[in-house]
Amino acid sequence: MKVTFGIRVGRVLLAILRPLIFCLFPYRFVHREKLPKVGGKFIVCCNHISVIDPVFLLLACRFPIYYMAKEEIFRNRLIGWFLRTCFGVFPVSRGKGDTTAITTAMNLLDNQKVLGIFPEGTRSKDGKLGVAKAGTSMIAVKTQSPIFPCAIFAKNGKVRLFQKTTVVFGDMLTLEDLHLHGEKPDIRFATRKIMSVIGEMIEENRV
Repeated sequence: MKVTFGIRVGRVLLAILRPLIFCLFPYRFVHREKLPKVGGKFIVCCNHISVIDPVFLLLACRFPIYYMAKEEIFRNRLIGWFLRTCFGVFPVSRGKGDTTAITTAMNLLDNQKVLGIFPEGTRSKDGKLGVAKAGTSMIAVKTQSPIFPCAIFAKNGKVRLFQKTTVVFGDMLTLEDLHLHGEKPDIRFATRKIMSVIGEMIEENRV
């Protein structure tokens, strides 16, 4: 898997900022050993409770994750350029069936790069799990990519300064696990299964 110079710069920036991030937003990783050692053709799926959720996941991984982000962020050209160049983030028009974003996501997977998706499509205001969109399952079946589930939770459902956030890593979900194999993939089952697994991970690791 080839990584551009800009992505390498992004990884270095994260390494430099790691101590500061930990001081401001202390975190703990649970079952980090389940993370693949290297990137590849799979989708990282996680619930979404704060704008820095992607940062937590990137800090835990030894490989880059290429995320979709709402197109509004890219209206600021400097921010948009920085996110694209250093972290491989690409825009998606939410609720509009953005075929360009879907094509980009599929191309990334076909090129053995890790795609990051928040299946709910938006942040939860209270930390509770929302209803997942079907897009993640559709991309998984079209690219024949497994799902790697992650879960993020914090006290009172919100990531706050100087308050610990927990990030849990699960077991890779195969296409068979999600009923996405064979001639009649069950998109509805897969979509519900992903969020069900994430919910179980949260409940099992609360302290």
